[in-house]
Amino acid sequence: MKYETKWVVLSGYEHKTKTSVFGVLSKFDGTELGIIKWHPPWRHYVFFPTTKIETVLSDRCLKDIAQFVTDCNKDHLTGEDMKW
Repeated sequence: MKYETKWVVLSGYEHKTKTSVFGVLSKFDGTELGIIKWHPPWRHYVFFPTTKIETVLSDRCLKDIAQFVTDCNKDHLTGEDMKW
């Protein structure tokens, strides 16, 4: 699965038994900005920024990431986990 917005590319990295891991890449230069994965203590998908580089995100980019995380959480609750 690959989902593109004006600012970021979100693509499937790994599918586990019940959840998936998605990479978040800059559409500008392909730099990895972080990953979206299931966070068991919160029982939600969350965004984990990369620690490899200093991550700088605009409000537009954050909105795109937040919308994707929201969609992942909705799909997970309905049993339609986002598979790629």
